[in-house]
Amino acid sequence: MKHIREYIADIEFEGKEIEFKLRFSDKDDESWCKTVAAFANTIGGSMFIGVDNDGFVQGFKKTDLDKLVLRFDQVCGDRLEPHVLYRKKEIKIDDDNYILQFKIEQNSELPVWFKRDNQVRVVYLRREAQTVLANPSEISALILSSKQKPFDSLITEYKFDETKFSNLNSEYKEKNNTQTGILLKQLQSKGAVTNDGFLTNSGLLFMDNTPLKNSNVACRIWPGLDKGTRDALDRQFFQGDLISVYEFARTFIIRNIKHGFVKEDSGRKNIVSYPERAIEEALINAVAHRDYSINGSQIDVDIYADRIEIVSPGNFLLSGEVQDYDLNSIPSRRRNESICDILDMCNLMERSGSGFEIIQREYMPYGEEYAPRLYSNPSLFRITLMDLSYSPQFGTKLNAENKPNKLEFERVLNGSREHDDAILFYCFDGPKSKIEIMSHIKMNNEAHFRKQILKPLLEHKLLLTTQASLNAPNQKYFTNLKKVKKV
Repeated sequence: MKHIREYIADIEFEGKEIEFKLRFSDKDDESWCKTVAAFANTIGGSMFIGVDNDGFVQGFKKTDLDKLVLRFDQVCGDRLEPHVLYRKKEIKIDDDNYILQFKIEQNSELPVWFKRDNQVRVVYLRREAQTVLANPSEISALILSSKQKPFDSLITEYKFDETKFSNLNSEYKEKNNTQTGILLKQLQSKGAVTNDGFLTNSGLLFMDNTPLKNSNVACRIWPGLDKGTRDALDRQFFQGDLISVYEFARTFIIRNIKHGFVKEDSGRKNIVSYPERAIEEALINAVAHRDYSINGSQIDVDIYADRIEIVSPGNFLLSGEVQDYDLNSIPSRRRNESICDILDMCNLMERSGSGFEIIQREYMPYGEEYAPRLYSNPSLFRITLMDLSYSPQFGTKLNAENKPNKLEFERVLNGSREHDDAILFYCFDGPKSKIEIMSHIKMNNEAHFRKQILKPLLEHKLLLTTQASLNAPNQKYFTNLKKVKKV
C-alpha cells in the first residue's frame, strides 16, 4: 500500500486538523462523528476516509463513494446540532480506487453538540491529534465566543458568482453614476467575500434570490389609528436581497401615502405627509441594523392614519433603551459592520451614523407635535414617523389631495406600447398579477402580452416584481415610483 503523502505531498500526519479513518463504523457512529463535531468546535479540519492510522491508503471503488457520502450526511444530520458545514473531495489513487476528504469548517454557531443513543448531548473538542470531551467551562467559553461573532461576518458554504449580484450592482451604478459594477476585491475588503471566494452572510444577504429567509419585509396599511379588530386595507410581503427589500418597502410607502393641503388667501398650500428623506433613512436603518440571526423574524412596516411605524428585530445596542437618549445625540454603533459598509458604498447610508439626525432635521420645522419617536425593548427597535398632513386636533387629514391624471416617464420604444400608461396607472396603487393586468387592458393573447408589452416594461425597470424570481408563483408587478411620476 502507498502512503497518502504520495498523493498529497504537503499533508501533515494526524494532528489537530487532520484525521484518518479506514472505514465508517457501522455500529458506533460516535467513534468517527465525534471528530467531525470536534473539528467544527475548534478550528475546522479534514477527515480522510480510506486511510489507516499510519497514513497508508486502502481506498474505495468509485461506486462506493455515493454511499459513503450519504452515510456521512445522514449521521451528521441525525447526531449533530446545529448543522455543520463541510466540503467533500474525491481523490483518485489509481484505476477505480479513491479516498474521500471531508473538509469541516469551524462552525459559526457554537457549540456543536453530539447526540448519543441515550439522547444525552455532549460536546467534543480537538486537542492536538486527540478528540476529547469538553468540560463545562470550555462549553461556556464556546457559547460566549459564538455570541461575539457578528452574524454578517460568518462564512457560508456559497461561492461568489459575479452574475448573481445584479440588484446590488444596479444600485451601485445608479447611486455612484458609473457604468462599472462593484468589484470582487471591494466586496472582499468589506467582509462580504473571503479571500478563497466564499460568501459571508453579508454577501449572501446581497445576493439575488438569497436563500436566507430572514431577509424580508411585511408591509401593511390600516384604516385607523391602530390595528384594532379591523382588517388591514392592504398587506404585502417580500423576501429577497437587501437592496430589493429596501426598494420594495420604500415603494410601498411612497405609493400608499396621501398628501394633504390647506387653503390660504393666496390659494392652496400643499402639505407633504412624510419627508421622503426621513422615510429612506428610517428604512435603511432597519435594513442595516436589524438582527438577522433571529429566525422567523422580519422588518414590519405599518401605515396608520396618522403615522408610519417601522419595526426591526433586535435589541438596542447601547446601554439602556433608545427612548432614554436624545435623538440628536445617539452614539453610532453598528450590529452589521459589513452590511453597513456595502450600503455605504451604494450611497444609501453614511459612515458617520447620522441617520437619526437627518430624520430629526427633516421634521424640525414642524414642531414637537410631529417629532419622530424611537422605542426599543430587548427584542425590537421601532421608528415612528408622524403624518404631517394629519391634524390631531380634528382627527383627520387636512383635506384630500386631488389625484393627478397623467404619468411622466421615459418612454419605451420597442414592442407594443399603446398600453403602457394604462398598465403603469393600474399598478401605481399596488401590485397586480399578470392575469389582472391582462384583464384590465382587455388582452387575451398571453404570449404577445408577455413578450411585447410586459417584458420591455420590466427591462426598462418601469415595472418591478414582488418576487425576486421572475417566474415565481404568485408573481405580481408594481410601478417603479423612482422612474414613473404622477404630474
